[in-house]
Amino acid sequence: MTSKVKEIFIKVTGVSEDTIDEGLQRNVVEGWDSFNHLILIMELSNATGIAITSKQSSEIENYGDLLKIFGGR
Repeated sequence: MTSKVKEIFIKVTGVSEDTIDEGLQRNVVEGWDSFNHLILIMELSNATGIAITSKQSSEIENYGDLLKIFGGR
C-alpha cells in the first residue's frame, strides 16, 4: 500500500520520487498547499477505503503521517 500512497502523493504534489521520505514536511513542499492537501486526502481515501476526520486531516504534518494513516502499517 505504501507504493500506492507514494504514487498518489507524486501525482498530487508534483514532487520527484527521490525527494520523498517519511520526514518530508508539508510546509516545505510547494505543491502540498491546503487545496492539494484536500485532494490528496480524498484520493488516498478513495484508493484505500480509509476515511479520516477533518481533525485527523489537519494533524498531518509530513509524509510519514500519511503513511501511518493510509500506508497500512
